[in-house]
Amino acid sequence: MIKAMEREKQGRLDAIAVRQISKRVEKQLTPRYGAFMLSQRPDVLIPSLFEVCLRPEVLAIICAQPLDEPIPEEALDRVFQTLPSFADSEWQTKVSRLLAIVKQSKTYESQDPSADILSLASSIFSCQICQEKMTYPSVLTHGCNYIPMYKIELEPVEDPEYSHPVLILPPRRVTSKADGNLDIHAKIRVHTQVPAYYFAKYLDRLPEIRLWRGLDDIIFDDAGHQHVLAMLTVLKMDAAIPASEMEDLNPYVECVCQCYYQTTRNRPRTAMRWMKAVSLILEFAVHG
Repeated sequence: MIKAMEREKQGRLDAIAVRQISKRVEKQLTPRYGAFMLSQRPDVLIPSLFEVCLRPEVLAIICAQPLDEPIPEEALDRVFQTLPSFADSEWQTKVSRLLAIVKQSKTYESQDPSADILSLASSIFSCQICQEKMTYPSVLTHGCNYIPMYKIELEPVEDPEYSHPVLILPPRRVTSKADGNLDIHAKIRVHTQVPAYYFAKYLDRLPEIRLWRGLDDIIFDDAGHQHVLAMLTVLKMDAAIPASEMEDLNPYVECVCQCYYQTTRNRPRTAMRWMKAVSLILEFAVHG
């Protein structure tokens, strides 16, 4: 009986702490983060508010006692003064990982390409979950690189190693073309006896937010690369044209083979934009 009453009391205290942290994030950090986003160039990718909050130094001020008092303004100033450098560091880390993926491809396995190679129209990336074909930098914002909170389970532990919430991803599984979106579930592991536990419980109540999970399902598409080079030759365009310029021009191409005259297609269409052509050519190559 006493233990049940203690559990109930602790549950109420936990709920109060979660509400207080929610108030700090929504009343103090969210407006500042929104102002910071609006001050950046539209082509700059910055971490989400919750990725910022999960930084140990930011989490420390969010969860600082007493929770019923607002975060000191000078502490918030320090956080947002360092945010540009943090955003740049995160971006460079993602670019480096993407370049490593390029170097693992058959096209570049015997070379040492620079990051400049990422910007080429012929640098085609493919998602192994949804099969979408992409160029840089849009590949870094692809939805499958993130995991929504409704697929993340809060896992309280008594291990002091997890004094800060840690995203634990399951072992990577290869999906087949018929699988569609891979059903990935993860955990946020955190020690129950630290203030950060309450922030993790707050996150657990926000199913719509997404956290970065990485580029493990992104590959450099060697076949797509070759198709674009062939397309550029036909279009009499420079093989080193940047993807941004190619997207601005957005040329139409026409297929002259028989793949679009299948009985399964009601209205065969042979003319399409260049990126659509690359995606369909690779789809037909996979399905024969």
